[in-house]
Amino acid sequence: MAPQHAQAQTQAADRRPRPASFHHDAIEPLPPIPASPSDLAHRAVLCKLLPQSIEQIAARLGRLPSVQRDHAAIAEFGVHHGGSFQHLLPHALEHDLTIFAVDSFEGMGEPGPRDGGKYPKGRLSVNGPDTFTRRFGMHTNVRVFPGFIPDVLARFDALTRFAFVHLDVDHYQPTVDVLNFIWDRMLPGAIVAVHDYFPGRTDLTTPAVDEFLDRHALRHDGLESTVVWFTKP
Repeated sequence: MAPQHAQAQTQAADRRPRPASFHHDAIEPLPPIPASPSDLAHRAVLCKLLPQSIEQIAARLGRLPSVQRDHAAIAEFGVHHGGSFQHLLPHALEHDLTIFAVDSFEGMGEPGPRDGGKYPKGRLSVNGPDTFTRRFGMHTNVRVFPGFIPDVLARFDALTRFAFVHLDVDHYQPTVDVLNFIWDRMLPGAIVAVHDYFPGRTDLTTPAVDEFLDRHALRHDGLESTVVWFTKP
């Protein structure tokens, strides 16, 4: 590496904002995040998968262009109250990764023909992003992107590369749109985890995942607590 290039990289690293320490105390004044037994099981799966994803990527870092390493990030599409996000955040802070929180914060969009009637427009609204931002926005690693899919996807920098993605948007078409958007931006070894996957179901998330896997000649790596996951080759 040329000395000038090394110096430029060091200076660029020095300008990166350092993460604030993560303390659960910082969110205690806000209402507790709801958690059912299924929610807790779902979060346990994510806490297993995210470190695995980072470990797989780390094993390949030497073969990755520096621009991909420097723009690695975690993303959750469909954060709702932040119940799973609060468990992903410490890993982002530990590894100094940006973590994106993407949600309309106004509930579901208009259902499409593959969605049935379970999630009508506006369901699961949290009345805007303010509470989520108060809970997590003090961390310099956190980027909150309010908006509906697919429009909100335009907010991502073209250089962003995903080290882990959790997808929990329920409706068929948004699931399709996010999978198509992230795939070429995933780092080799990175894991995509999708919630609300029910084998054999023909509406909502499940067919979107099945069709994506078929199109890319992939098999999923596992299914636990309605979370299905697969790895970027």
